[in-house]
Amino acid sequence: MIKNCLFDWSGTLVDDFLNVYKATALAFNGLGLKAISLNRFRREFKLPYMDFWHKYLPNMTPAEEKVVFLSAWDTLKPSQLFPFVHLTLSVLRGRKINLVLFSSHDQDRLEKEVKLFGLEGFFREINGSVLDKVAAIKSVLARNNFAAEETMFIGDMTHDIEAGHAAGIIACAIVNQEAKFLYETMGKILCAYPDYLINDIRGAVGLSSFARKKRKTKI
Repeated sequence: MIKNCLFDWSGTLVDDFLNVYKATALAFNGLGLKAISLNRFRREFKLPYMDFWHKYLPNMTPAEEKVVFLSAWDTLKPSQLFPFVHLTLSVLRGRKINLVLFSSHDQDRLEKEVKLFGLEGFFREINGSVLDKVAAIKSVLARNNFAAEETMFIGDMTHDIEAGHAAGIIACAIVNQEAKFLYETMGKILCAYPDYLINDIRGAVGLSSFARKKRKTKI
């Protein structure tokens, strides 16, 4: 049985792909680069996100990226929470499952958005500004004394699944059917061999009762 559940933020709980693209395009323009198309951005964007930025600006530092990206991000209207997030988190908390946010999104913006959506009471920890989830996830488990076999990570990108595998926990891919755009196609994320695949966040409720670490994806 699952006792601990880590959630990615962007593309998992909040539908923010278009805002990330718009902020990136604005940042490119501010840096004197030609903004890439939406389709190209979707093909090329990846985590860790500095891998994407280094394709265009090899010498850019994370601090420099933060300044230009967040300056653009702060000009945009807030993104929208996916349906059923409040309900799902409420059910999981009612089952005494520890909930943790684990995201590459800027820590300050993440905390503000969590508060904006009324989610601040659900999470044991809010971890933002994670540059490399594969490298950072084990420290989250150790700090909270989470047993790997009792912990699941739900995310929408290959990097999320790789992080789950690296920590030896259950790695669940989510392909939100309500999303305007997905960060990655279903085919791409399946290549990372998630243990489970769910169509929206409600699937976490069922998985919390029986999910086990597997070698192959259960669809």
